[in-house]
Amino acid sequence: MSYCKKCYVDSKKAGIIEENGQYFMGSFVTAWNDGTAPVGNRFGFLKFSKLNAGTYTDSVVEIENRFGKVAEEGTTEFAQIRDAAAAKKAASATAAPAQGAPSAPGFADPMSALAGLFSGIEQNVTNKVMEQVNAAIAEILANQVPQRVEHVITLPDGSENKMKDKILHPKFDIILKKVAMGDAVYMYGPAGSGKNVLAGQVAEALGLDFYYCSTITQEYKIEGFIDAGGRYHETEFYKAFKNGGLFMLDEIDASCPEALIILNNALESGYFTFPCGVVKAHDKFRCIAAGNTCGHGATIEFNGRMKIDEATLNRFSIESIDYCDKIEESCSNGDAELVDFVHEMRKASAAAGMYLVLGYRNIKRIAKYVSVFGISSALESEVIRGMENDDIRQLIGAYNGDMGNRYFKALKVLSA
Repeated sequence: MSYCKKCYVDSKKAGIIEENGQYFMGSFVTAWNDGTAPVGNRFGFLKFSKLNAGTYTDSVVEIENRFGKVAEEGTTEFAQIRDAAAAKKAASATAAPAQGAPSAPGFADPMSALAGLFSGIEQNVTNKVMEQVNAAIAEILANQVPQRVEHVITLPDGSENKMKDKILHPKFDIILKKVAMGDAVYMYGPAGSGKNVLAGQVAEALGLDFYYCSTITQEYKIEGFIDAGGRYHETEFYKAFKNGGLFMLDEIDASCPEALIILNNALESGYFTFPCGVVKAHDKFRCIAAGNTCGHGATIEFNGRMKIDEATLNRFSIESIDYCDKIEESCSNGDAELVDFVHEMRKASAAAGMYLVLGYRNIKRIAKYVSVFGISSALESEVIRGMENDDIRQLIGAYNGDMGNRYFKALKVLSA
């Protein structure tokens, strides 16, 4: 403990002492006027802080100005200060602080005080914004259209299976029964039309494990390989073929045709030569493929697609998959105006010679983003996606839907 300058006290004078950067005020007395003994070796000195002496300050001059009138004997007057400090502390502990109002900390200089003020304002604004965002997200989740549906599925062998809370594509039953009968099915359709989801639902309905692989560019992605240590590395196809399950080959029309040919015998005769040996297909091995074209080569929209070898294509039963109104309604959380806008925009893009992908995932994101970021921001990220203003105006010119649709009106504003 050391005495701050000009604050030396003796047994008859009250004053201020400094200890580890903290200031204390009091007097060297043997007892308070109420008879209680001083605390510890500070001889009754109280910590000089905002709790018992207003705004905290490290200025010795300011401290002396505030307490320079303490009586020389100091005992009675200082006891009053002590009691007042205790009362103030008790009052501050029970008083409810104003919501969001920052406390008034003491600062040694005006710049520190200003910095503290701005920090409090910034935190308050951030909290308010996050409250609004969280409320909007909660509203989206609360307003989602419930889809409590139970489907009773009758399989070709007469057995039944139930699927709850699923929205099924109109082609579901056809594809399910073809796969259950042991036929490989190739589903093709526009991007975002739910082909992967449909395949997963078929696997679930049949009680099969689901194995997924996308775009075969080399044979080893089907066959697997043996490494330098003699260990065979299995593929998803190997596991489904050997142990049973539904194998999905996604983006088959973006795969290398030569690599796909090795599937022909496996799908036809039920045998396949893997690097680890010949394997007979499991009784519950099934196969589904998916792509954006019907396998006859690239189109204007999908110009990176390959022509599938006819011998490979002939191993599959082909089914076209398009968008489903019922699934779109669910994705939009029941926003019929959004679904109508999407339908008309697809037509407009086709009429304008442009290919605009607006699938289920885009509808879902628009429905989520509108409540949080607004319609304009949602359309920029999910419809416009970097499109030039001239192209946007071309789409608007080809639009034949409801001109009062709020999504269309927002699109017109973005093109201005």
